[in-house]
Amino acid sequence: MLPHSLYSVYQQYKLDTDAIASWLASTAQANGYPQELLQAGSDDPQKKTQAPSRRLKGKARLQAVREHRQNLAADKARLAQKKYTIAIKDFVALADFIYTKRATVGKVPISFVKTLDRVIRARRAFGSQIAETGEITDDAPDSSHMYFVSVLEKVRQVMEPLFPSQASQQQPPQGSADEKAKDAFSNRFAGLSVYESSEAYLNMPDKEPSQPAKIAVDNELEATYEAEKLNAYEDIIFALHALMNDLNRFRTRIEWIWDAYAQGLFDLCAAAIATNTAIELARNLMDEITPDLDAHGGAWKILQKFHLLLCMMDGHTPDELIGPDQESIGNFNYDFYDAGIGQFLQVYNMVDAFSRVIEPNQLPIYKEGMFGTYNPSSKRDTKSGLEKFYEDRALLMPFFTELMTVCVTVTDYPIEDEFLRGMAEMAKTRQTPFSMVFAAQVFLDIHHVLRTGVSRAFETFQSGATALRDEIEAHLEFHKTLKIDTWPRSNDQYMINISTDIRTVLKDPVYRAKERYYRRMNLTVPDSVEHNRILRMSPVLSGLMLFKYRAEVRDIALTVLNAWGSVTYTAHLFNALCREKLLSAQNTTAQPSWPDMAVLRSSILDDEQIFVGDAPSNANEYFTKFGLQIGTTINAFMKRKEKRKGPLASKAGPRGIKPEALSPVTSMFVDRYVRRTGSMNWTTEYVERVIEASQWEAEGSEEDNTLIMGRLTKGELARKKMQEKRDGKQKAKPAGKPARPTPDELIHSLILALNNESLEFAFPLLTMHRSCWRLLRAVKQQCDPVLRELFTPAYLERESELPFVVGWIFMAAATFETPPDMRPMLEAAKGVRQEVILGEGGMVAVRRLNELGFPISFKGEDDESFSSWKEERHQPT
Repeated sequence: MLPHSLYSVYQQYKLDTDAIASWLASTAQANGYPQELLQAGSDDPQKKTQAPSRRLKGKARLQAVREHRQNLAADKARLAQKKYTIAIKDFVALADFIYTKRATVGKVPISFVKTLDRVIRARRAFGSQIAETGEITDDAPDSSHMYFVSVLEKVRQVMEPLFPSQASQQQPPQGSADEKAKDAFSNRFAGLSVYESSEAYLNMPDKEPSQPAKIAVDNELEATYEAEKLNAYEDIIFALHALMNDLNRFRTRIEWIWDAYAQGLFDLCAAAIATNTAIELARNLMDEITPDLDAHGGAWKILQKFHLLLCMMDGHTPDELIGPDQESIGNFNYDFYDAGIGQFLQVYNMVDAFSRVIEPNQLPIYKEGMFGTYNPSSKRDTKSGLEKFYEDRALLMPFFTELMTVCVTVTDYPIEDEFLRGMAEMAKTRQTPFSMVFAAQVFLDIHHVLRTGVSRAFETFQSGATALRDEIEAHLEFHKTLKIDTWPRSNDQYMINISTDIRTVLKDPVYRAKERYYRRMNLTVPDSVEHNRILRMSPVLSGLMLFKYRAEVRDIALTVLNAWGSVTYTAHLFNALCREKLLSAQNTTAQPSWPDMAVLRSSILDDEQIFVGDAPSNANEYFTKFGLQIGTTINAFMKRKEKRKGPLASKAGPRGIKPEALSPVTSMFVDRYVRRTGSMNWTTEYVERVIEASQWEAEGSEEDNTLIMGRLTKGELARKKMQEKRDGKQKAKPAGKPARPTPDELIHSLILALNNESLEFAFPLLTMHRSCWRLLRAVKQQCDPVLRELFTPAYLERESELPFVVGWIFMAAATFETPPDMRPMLEAAKGVRQEVILGEGGMVAVRRLNELGFPISFKGEDDESFSSWKEERHQPT
């Protein structure tokens, strides 16, 4: 189930209905209505029947004891929040009782009136139109759709004298037979339009009515009230259409994402994560309605009726939906193929057909070309319905085999998306999960958007994964003899394992599994089956696979940076040289003196991570800030032993980079896709983090293609929060974002946040580490004669201590003990100029980013204002 902080059509309808029951029951009981007259819910532990007991022995007895204790704990939890189901027929009785207590009840909240009218309007409009088709199949009058409408109308009639003045002036929703109502809701299932995510409704200032109320019961327990669940045919169709509304919104958002990806505006990993998250959220929605569908014959049967109903509402007859014998497949008229896509009809049929040929632990052999050949160069919009069906079948069938190969023979495949997860579930249960059908339709939608561009996703993964592998191997070679005591061998082995895994995936374990399977059957894999077909056909799997390896390499790279101090200590030195104006005269280009460091400090690490606060601006601050960063005090650098008074080590210890402060939204998905912890539990906290925690702000608008995303520094974030606090007691809501976003609005916020963090997440930190270390070597070599003179040759005993050269340079320039000596600083500037300004070391990371699809441009050459430099990206409309 979705968290209440997300708005969906189906969930909002359910919450509205429960809110009406909750307000009636809680208000009535608060005014003396007998508790025993309220019907207890079906989940009341006291109503559960117990199975006959029999004496168990051994392990079975121990297991029974454990289960009994678990049941007691569960019953205790249920008792702590008792749930009552309010029968529909009791609504009027509750309203009558409340009216008799009108003196103490007072006025009805305006939010309750709005909720009541919203449900009446939606149900009546829907019921009227479904009745016109003749598809009413429910024979029980007290459980019918329109019966509930009549009950709600009676409640409104009884309660109307208690309505506040602004609600009393409103006309009640017109009767179902009224022509005005028919005109107002003439479009298909127009009653659902009242559940569109409008700003006026979502930010309604009245007390929110759509959360079931809790009141005290027996002075100990709390009670939650909900409406009796109707299971009539019309109610199932109503719920299904609400669900379809949400699912097709997801599809539209996903198509928007991949259209933007095709234009080069979204990173592959961001697009893949957002897409798979959308399918996960859709699964949560579908899980709510699946039991109701099963109670009425299953999803396939209801989808067929639903498709028939929609076509009849469009003026078609049932006979028109049956195709001519010579062209029809499955007795379906493919002139209605596009209409069926919105109800997932034919995709469900194809997935279900595949489920019937699955055998346990058997790999279904797909004969190449048996269902035609997909031609991405063809134009889909010129094809007939039957031709579109052939195209979709030619896409899905070979991919089904790829997924089954993973499920049966490559059980340790590194990544799993919702499509693969659905196939594993289907292979296990031999049933067709509705979520699997949705994932299959999304797979087709992406192909319809990208066409020939689908292969670009695999190429991006291939080049990105190869670059990560090369990064690791270059690092291991660089540190073949360069070691420190605090670096365990297990870290090197972890890096070797990542490199090995990348090589294995690039060699395609799925293809090799098929080779072994074919060999056992004395067959050979057809030449038409290309390597890495599963990744070539699925941009989502390609993106998730690349994200996994980016995350793993980034994790170990941050460990390297904290262990060696190469990047942060070099940043201290470079900051000092820039502040002292020792580099600017040598920079004749229209860009920062050290582009790699400019990008690092503006897009990845803020000053707090590097300098323990703001960047230092004078000689004494250079020294003290450096000491705090490495975890020492000034005493550690004193020349004479007698001056070393007090502790040498700082109480706080070395200050490393804090990974949890970087890429806050992207990091949420590391457990899901790297550690394989399963689907994300989309709590309210996670939703708010996606919307609020991303350290970027938008300027311009999507509508006119002027949207620019700029990263906020920590100081800018603090100033923004202070401004919000001054402007109002509560934190200001981000512009254009409703208080309760719909699931597809969450995906919109998510893709923007992920994309804006993509450069930060993909930055080649290991390359930067080696570049900084080479710079420290050049600085040490340049400064060595002067440092030996000032601090004796013992100032540096081995290369692993190279970062401390920065401390000796700062100590010479400081005024704590002796007159400052700027010679080491001047010599260091020469080394930096040779290595990163005049040499090739200044743009190693930027060039790598360009190769990975992250082009970097600079606005100016000011090395002192890194924090104000912003990456700008135009987002798609």
